[in-house]
Amino acid sequence: MPDITDSSRQFLKRMLAAWAVLTLLFAGLGPEVSAPLGFGGRLLFWALHIGFGLVCAALATRLLVDKSNLKPDWRLIFVAAVLGVMAFAPIALALERLFPTLETLHPDDALDQWASDGFIQALVAEALSAAPSFIPAWLLINLDAVWQPSTQARTDTNADAEPVLPFALPAAIGTDLVAISADLHYLHVYTRAGKAMVLGSLASIAESLGERGMLVHRSHWIAVDQVVRLRKTAKQWHLDMHGDLSVPISRRKRKAVVERLGQDFEVASSDSSGDGVSSI
Repeated sequence: MPDITDSSRQFLKRMLAAWAVLTLLFAGLGPEVSAPLGFGGRLLFWALHIGFGLVCAALATRLLVDKSNLKPDWRLIFVAAVLGVMAFAPIALALERLFPTLETLHPDDALDQWASDGFIQALVAEALSAAPSFIPAWLLINLDAVWQPSTQARTDTNADAEPVLPFALPAAIGTDLVAISADLHYLHVYTRAGKAMVLGSLASIAESLGERGMLVHRSHWIAVDQVVRLRKTAKQWHLDMHGDLSVPISRRKRKAVVERLGQDFEVASSDSSGDGVSSI
């Protein structure tokens, strides 16, 4: 299975690609708000605008995943994008003050004229102006997490055989959980048949799964019945799981893991991560 850091890099690459494409697009088109600037000025203006906007959306998404009871799907991403736009509005106004050339602009439509009536109106107008491009961009960046095939209704036979999970997984990878790892506001869910990425909070998911598994690290949950061996390296303890997956154990969780597995569980020592084992 792929290393969890590969998924992190892929998400970061999508963020950077969206930032670069949108920056070049707006700098080239030169919307009215940045029209008085030269191309270099517009490039800097939109790079800052879009970069801070994406950061606000990412923080809003993480907050919603951790604190809300919203279903972790495209609706959560949409709400996070709206909150991100609202949080970004005062930053956008501050950025515009950094470009003195823009102060020569005069209100040229009803929204601009309304924004000139006060600070609150300016914030609302800024959010409304950014939303049409900002929200679709954030949905596209998170497309692979929110466009997961919904778990279909099972037949009575399948319902008896397969446990109910607190999230939907593609039918192709089944529900035989091996491990779950947190990555920003995503969860990488590993099963015996494959892997999927969903939105969610690891702590709340671990609580809902109960005795089926345990948290062995602040970023990793494992299904106890999928552990192959407990392995000690020079730097850290690991759990080798079914599917050639290796999960690190935090120092403060080590005692609880050993107690849960039992003193007679196989313990192996090695100086590497294990032959054919992918770490997450």
